[in-house]
Amino acid sequence: MEQSDKESLLDKAKLKRRTFLKATALTTAAGLAGYSQSRDYFDGMIGSVDAAPEGNEELVKTICTNCSLGCGLKARVVDEEFVGQEAWETHPVNQGGMCSKGNAEHQLVKTPNRVEAPMVKENGDWQRLDWEDALDDVSDKLLDIREEYGPDSVMWMGSAKVSNEEAYMFRKLAAFWGTNNVDHQARICHSTTVFGLANTWGYGAQTNNVNDLSNTKCAFFIGSNAAEAHPAAMRHVIQAREENDAEIVVADPRFTKTAAQADLYVPFRSGTDIPLIMYVIKKAIDEGEYDEEMIENRTYGFPVLEESIENYDRETVSNITGTPEEKLDELADVLIENSGEEGPMTILYSMGSTQHSKGAQNTRIYAILQLVLGNAGKPGGGLNALRGHDNVQGATDMCVLSHSLPAYYGLDEGAWEHWCNVWDVDYDWMADRFENQELMERDGFTVSRWYEGVIKDTDEIDQPNNVKAVVVWGHSLNSITEMEREKQALDEAELVVIVNPYPSAASALTDREDDLYILPACTQLEEEGSVSSTSRQQQWRFQVTDPIEDSKPDYEIMLELAERFGFKEEYAKNREGEWEEMPEDVTREINMGCKTIQYTGGTPETLKGHSEYSHHFNPETLRAEGGEYDGDYFGKPWPCWNEDHPGTPILYRNDIPVSEGGHDFRVRFGAESPSEDELLEGLNDMMAEIVEPVSSEIANVSMLSGEDGHDQLVDEYGIEGSWSTDIETDYQQAIDANKVPSGRGKARIYIWEWANQGGDGLPVHREPINSPRPELIEEYPTYEDRENHYRLTTEFETKQQERKDDAEDYPLVLTSGRQVEHMGGGAGTRQSWWLVELQPEMYVEINPRNANDRNIQDGDIVWVETREGKILVKAKVTERPMEDHVFLPYHWFGLFGGEDRTEHYPEDKIPYGIGEPANKVCNYGYAWTSQMQETKASICEVEKADSEDADRYHEIYQKRS
Repeated sequence: MEQSDKESLLDKAKLKRRTFLKATALTTAAGLAGYSQSRDYFDGMIGSVDAAPEGNEELVKTICTNCSLGCGLKARVVDEEFVGQEAWETHPVNQGGMCSKGNAEHQLVKTPNRVEAPMVKENGDWQRLDWEDALDDVSDKLLDIREEYGPDSVMWMGSAKVSNEEAYMFRKLAAFWGTNNVDHQARICHSTTVFGLANTWGYGAQTNNVNDLSNTKCAFFIGSNAAEAHPAAMRHVIQAREENDAEIVVADPRFTKTAAQADLYVPFRSGTDIPLIMYVIKKAIDEGEYDEEMIENRTYGFPVLEESIENYDRETVSNITGTPEEKLDELADVLIENSGEEGPMTILYSMGSTQHSKGAQNTRIYAILQLVLGNAGKPGGGLNALRGHDNVQGATDMCVLSHSLPAYYGLDEGAWEHWCNVWDVDYDWMADRFENQELMERDGFTVSRWYEGVIKDTDEIDQPNNVKAVVVWGHSLNSITEMEREKQALDEAELVVIVNPYPSAASALTDREDDLYILPACTQLEEEGSVSSTSRQQQWRFQVTDPIEDSKPDYEIMLELAERFGFKEEYAKNREGEWEEMPEDVTREINMGCKTIQYTGGTPETLKGHSEYSHHFNPETLRAEGGEYDGDYFGKPWPCWNEDHPGTPILYRNDIPVSEGGHDFRVRFGAESPSEDELLEGLNDMMAEIVEPVSSEIANVSMLSGEDGHDQLVDEYGIEGSWSTDIETDYQQAIDANKVPSGRGKARIYIWEWANQGGDGLPVHREPINSPRPELIEEYPTYEDRENHYRLTTEFETKQQERKDDAEDYPLVLTSGRQVEHMGGGAGTRQSWWLVELQPEMYVEINPRNANDRNIQDGDIVWVETREGKILVKAKVTERPMEDHVFLPYHWFGLFGGEDRTEHYPEDKIPYGIGEPANKVCNYGYAWTSQMQETKASICEVEKADSEDADRYHEIYQKRS
């Protein structure tokens, strides 16, 4: 397809908001019409929800359990049974609209493929257990392993699919067990966001909110296909187009459904975000179209940026990115023209940006662009990091992470002392739970590489013994790369425990025949608690129905384990007393302890009230107009300093009082401002080949912002000690004085600590570890290897050099992403017959030119192969991916390298939808900061399968249908 043809396609695809919504409804209706052949089969299992129910009916307001937008729905409950759902039209975020996943919530609860009772695999057969026996067996075996090998011999993999309270309890459970080997999905979705943004301007989260997208003058999507991944967010963008004449710009290696709505589509090679954005910055600075006031008064390190951009001229950037030079200018012009007085412009990104070895630098370059163009800290502007799972923001805030205690306090002695104070336990008692204090303060294994703790020799890991047991709690392991090594770890571990409503991928990936347990947690609609959306809003998810069959709430399972581990008395309490009202008392403990990010104002009573009176909140401003919660912002978005504070819907606004949600960039970012010597050493050592040695003029520049700048409050304004550890203060004295307790400082364009540690103080282009352009590796190499990196050595340079000639055998760039009908690893959505009918199988998208070169036609069965392995999938020949790129959706499991794994699931619990996992073939690669997996820049080859393999593929699918 010629570029002019693609642009005409864009023109045809531009729909007004109402037309777009009507088209979506018609598409859904057309999909439902296709159920006729199999509807009777499924109706026989779950019953039709079309007929009007008889009995006592009520509508329960609750929150969708799929993506992170926090959409509301009303569950129809008849005689305490969940029978269907209706629109919650006064919910401020989605205003009644739901995507296909949200409309299938009823099926996610009622599917017969739920695990109905605890199960164990013995001698290769699945057997049912009662709860007492299952919990006794699991706890006894875990305690035996702890006794023999130490507390770090267990890996605790937690979940973004549980409430804030349960995520917090899970991190607390690991702490009381005595290990930092605890992690969850955020590691492999937005950990680079947290590292990148927190170190740039203070908080590692989305700056604005979904509703605020309607205020923008230009929505720039990069690394985000929101039309499929976050449909409710797209609604607000289309509203901005209608009401503000906002432009929609998409930069992506693939012509996505979001790109189909765009005014400008810019293709670029996956893994080259930094040079692409650097060119926009260069053009803005060269033409004097940058925000000088923002740069001078609110940022640090601009001279370094000014020198670095000289390396990113148009010809160089076009060569690196594969983007035509004229497209680079179009992109720069539209972003610049819609900033400043004509703006603001907002950026939306997701895992297309984060899942790279330099993912944190990708997020930083976006932030730097917004600083340069003056779009930060403004309604309609900012940087919108669209999170994935429904509570991944909350679970991240609760730090189900191996490098921090809840609320990002870290792992040093002061962090442990703070939380021991909250938990009302003696610090020495807590320290005795660990092997030693060094391990107590050392980052643990991550979910992205947990398996290495099992299979590597002990002299290759940074702890005394190997991991011997793994607890997989609400986590689909097909979401992790290097799946052959992951399978090996599952096979070799002494014990594997799965806690999930469904038989997730872990149960079928392993060949083990013993010591494999499934404990059936109920779904999130069968219990209650708070969840935090990507907009930092907290909402109360009300219970719709009691847990079905013999499933239990996650928090009950944790309490049962804590009792058997012998520390429930210490665990289930805090300085205010024992937990009695569940989960509300845990919410109050979070309010008490999470001072750094200020969950303080989101009390259970307030969150429930916001739900009850949702109609009081203006969907344009998200502020309550009258009533008991007058002036509150919906969901008390953090930081929310106390119960009277309205919340902070837009971070870094310095034009409104703190009492109204005003804030600023933060001062120290956990580090002292550098001395001149420290700064120059880092700059000159790390950037010698990029810029000339930097003069001392930028050293010793104050990190405080303007006349009102101030450091973090200590022993003043009613605060005793540090603002982040004083449990008793309500900060009101500081707020009345218009002081931000966490400080008011400058955003950092340059990060001196990273430069001194072997990283990049300023974002620079580095080729992916598996590069399709070996000739660029010498000029743009990856990082040096990192030792003691989450208890492992992470190889960067070594792997890149080993693989620099791989492009000869694997010439195609492989990237992955979402389908609107499925979520995450698909453990839940592939159990919905509606969703599987709409999107029934795995595939690879390949450009027609690349397909023709390989004699591949649409619908052929093909092998996708990388150095890591190969998968058997159907080819979808389409113009969507740019030339020399292929795309895989990542929600699938059930096949593995062409092998049918469904026989390993418990009988009658096989998902309706099965397919190969994309992550089996994603290459080795991890982020320098957080050990994020590099799934968006692999290299592969695609070849047509022979008739025998194709027949086997069809037989597997025929058997399932």
